[in-house]
Amino acid sequence: MNIHTNSCQLFRLHGSSGFATALIATIFVFAFAISVYAGIKLSPRFYIASATILVFGTATCWVLFHQTEVTLDRGANSASVSKRMLHGAHRYDVSLSDIRQADVDIRQGKNKGTTYRLVLVAQQNESHERLIISHGFSPNRKSMITARLINEWLGVPEAAVGTSDLRRSSGT
Repeated sequence: MNIHTNSCQLFRLHGSSGFATALIATIFVFAFAISVYAGIKLSPRFYIASATILVFGTATCWVLFHQTEVTLDRGANSASVSKRMLHGAHRYDVSLSDIRQADVDIRQGKNKGTTYRLVLVAQQNESHERLIISHGFSPNRKSMITARLINEWLGVPEAAVGTSDLRRSSGT
């Protein structure tokens, strides 16, 4: 996620997979066109490949595409997270005064190594809830820098990233 606005009153993050989705869609469209052409010139059996490419290409783009916007607004005392995907949208709002800090969930896997996910820790009654604000885990350590900047903006101490069982994830 990229920082879009960082002012005294407003902190806004944006994240999108639009470029990657467009690139993958272009590859699938190119493969689809080649298989249709092969079906016309060589054999109608290539139409099965065309249909398969169309289904897998559409499914891949359907799952891959996302846009996320996180807004922390001191003036309105609000924190909102909006996630939009091709298969639906999700939005939640909490009071900014309920946000305790930004943190990073860490997942360690055998094949992918260490991956990170940006979260906001909110006070809910007497417990803390971890609100996921990034779109899944990523091997990019940028989440840790973003969490540090959010904590500076909130005026709270930096989270002890990855030191608690609460922050460690075994694969979700």
